[in-house]
Amino acid sequence: MAIAAVLWAAPAAATSVAVVGLFKDKAMVSVDGGPPRLMSAPGGAVDGIRLISADSDSAVLEIDGARRTLHMGQSFAGQGASSGEPIVHLTADARGSFSTTGYVNGSATTFIVDTGATSVAISAEDATRAGIDFKAKGRHVAIATASGTSQGWAVTLDKVRVGDITLYQVPGVVVEHGLPVSLLGMSFLSRTDMKREGQTMTLTKRY
Repeated sequence: MAIAAVLWAAPAAATSVAVVGLFKDKAMVSVDGGPPRLMSAPGGAVDGIRLISADSDSAVLEIDGARRTLHMGQSFAGQGASSGEPIVHLTADARGSFSTTGYVNGSATTFIVDTGATSVAISAEDATRAGIDFKAKGRHVAIATASGTSQGWAVTLDKVRVGDITLYQVPGVVVEHGLPVSLLGMSFLSRTDMKREGQTMTLTKRY
């Protein structure tokens, strides 16, 4: 199962639909911020919303009589929804961690939310895919990882996006070895309001 961030502008008496999980012929959706519910295709319905088809990449949903395709990390807010700051909802995995697909300079990476990390941390491989010349432009630092101390480079990430939240000029660090997954640290999280309720974490962009 692929788990993604889910996002929408805060609803105001209007249906908001967010995909939180995708399977073959099944999708898990949250309606108006409610708990995730599983739908089966074709024709499975939740609160008047029908699932037409689904695979590991996207779901085709019938919402208010119109078909809409929602990919990983996307959502739809019905007419009349407010246009407040972007909101991202993350669902905890079996270990209680919050992970999501994000983008650094437009390049996809998997993040784990880590409030103990000072900065957004990415691997050297992810940095290379994102076009970051970290050895030439970064500042060399020593990084403590789960497997010991590793070389790192402090950099400024031009753009970091998670769901509909996009932040620019985000302090980050590139870790050469010992970082199996990127960390969504406080250089990103401190620019959001974080709220956790049970298995859901909500991030609201502040600036």
